[in-house]
Amino acid sequence: RDSFLHRYQFEGPTFQCYSGVPEKYIPDVPVHRSFENVKNFVFVGTLIKRKYPAEIVPALVRAYGGDEFNLSYIGKGSEATNVKKYAQRFCVQDRVHLLGYIPRDEVVNQLQTNDVFVMISRNEAFGLVYLEAMAQGLITIAARKEGFDGIIENGKNGFLCEAGNIDELADLITQIRKMEPEKLQEISKNAIETAKWLTDKNAAKMYIDTVESCINKS
Repeated sequence: RDSFLHRYQFEGPTFQCYSGVPEKYIPDVPVHRSFENVKNFVFVGTLIKRKYPAEIVPALVRAYGGDEFNLSYIGKGSEATNVKKYAQRFCVQDRVHLLGYIPRDEVVNQLQTNDVFVMISRNEAFGLVYLEAMAQGLITIAARKEGFDGIIENGKNGFLCEAGNIDELADLITQIRKMEPEKLQEISKNAIETAKWLTDKNAAKMYIDTVESCINKS
C-alpha cells in the first residue's frame, strides 16, 4: 500500500485487503518445538532472483560456521543453479536440499519438521506461504518494507530483514541462535495467533465489513 501511494500520489481513502490462510492449515494442536538447537531452515516458493533463495546459503554459512544446519528448498526455478553453486563453493552440499515441487497439502508436513522459514523477497505482494509457516509455529523471516511487513512485527511474531541482504540475514540468524528457547517459543506462539487471526474466513469478513463501512459513509 505504501509503495502504491508513493508511486501514484494517490490521496483517496484506502484500506488493506488481506489474504487469508485456509483454516485446515492451522493445527488444532500446534507442533511443539523446544528451540534448544535451532538448525533446520526452509524456503518455500518459486526459485527466482527477486526472492533471493540462493542468498540464504552464505548467510547460514556465516551464522553457523562449522556447526550443523540444514536448509531445504521447496519449489522450482532458475535460481536452483545458484543455490547449487553456493552450496559447492562453501562445501555444504550435504546440508542443502532441493526438494523440488511438492503439493501444497504436503508442504505443511515439511514445514512441521523445520524451525525457521526464510524468504526475504523483493516486490512481494503478500505471500500466503508466510502465514502457512507461522500457522505451524515456525520462526518466520520476511523482508522489511515488503508485502508482509506489518503482519510480521519484528521480534514479536517473526523477524524482518532487508530484501536480499546476506550480511543482515546472517546477523539475524546469529541473533536467533543466541535467543533463549522460551523467547523463541513466545514468538512462535504469537505467530500462530497471527495466523489464526488471518484465516481466509476472517480475512473475507474484514473485507466485507470494510466495504460495507465505506458504502455507509458515502
